[in-house]
Amino acid sequence: MRANIKFHIISPSDKNPEEIQVYYDLIETQFGYSLFGIQDNKICHISFQDDDLLNLDKLKANWPNASLIHDPRGIKEIAKKVFDGAVGKIDVLLKGTNLQVSVWKELTKIIPGTTVSYERMAELVGKPRAIRPVARAVATNKIAYLIPCHRVIKKNGDIHKYGSGPERKKKMLSYENAI
Repeated sequence: MRANIKFHIISPSDKNPEEIQVYYDLIETQFGYSLFGIQDNKICHISFQDDDLLNLDKLKANWPNASLIHDPRGIKEIAKKVFDGAVGKIDVLLKGTNLQVSVWKELTKIIPGTTVSYERMAELVGKPRAIRPVARAVATNKIAYLIPCHRVIKKNGDIHKYGSGPERKKKMLSYENAI
């Protein structure tokens, strides 16, 4: 069962950076440690790391002017929805260009246990000649796993680069095929 994701879109100019507070926690998942960021009850960041040493670099890079507050309350429940067969509505806050947002939304339509090529992603967002910009949008996804950029592979079937490592990508794809 897939989550019903409700998208909230902002651009950096939509809010005064001083008004943004991102609550975070590091959660242990079946794919390693995952850093979650939540802003106004919306997931705004999910990234992976190999150990339990808190590393906020990716979160800071995505939300450079936000106040980051360690507050695990509620984040474990949200993480469980994401990693244990997410069911129900999940609010997601996206910050990106129109192309990035359209690619990220399209990624959520890929059925778990299946993959598409970068070329196919470009076709799905109506930009069949923009394979490289679409691939960049896939690579700049800041909400790993929930927005399943791991389901995009090379046209020849090879597992291509993945921000959290190709082995983690293989593990995610293998896990989804087992569901």
